[in-house]
Amino acid sequence: MNVAQSELKQEVTVREFPRVGRYRVRLRRSGRTGRTHLELREYLETSGFSGFTQRGVSVCTQRQAAELAETLKQVLEDELLPVEALDG
Repeated sequence: MNVAQSELKQEVTVREFPRVGRYRVRLRRSGRTGRTHLELREYLETSGFSGFTQRGVSVCTQRQAAELAETLKQVLEDELLPVEALDG
């Protein structure tokens, strides 16, 4: 595989959104298929490692995004989470 083919298969970050705690939220586009997905992925910064972990979620369709938004709305309306993190 030459460099041009390799570059085509790489994912590209289309847009980055504000961090959510230790997670980064990005809109990514596949170099292979051209499809976009919303990625919520843990990002660690320690003395031994800085970068994305395998912990995360990809939202691939508007339907999935709407379902996630509805779930988050219910969690907030029902006050199912603490207002602030308990550890800091």
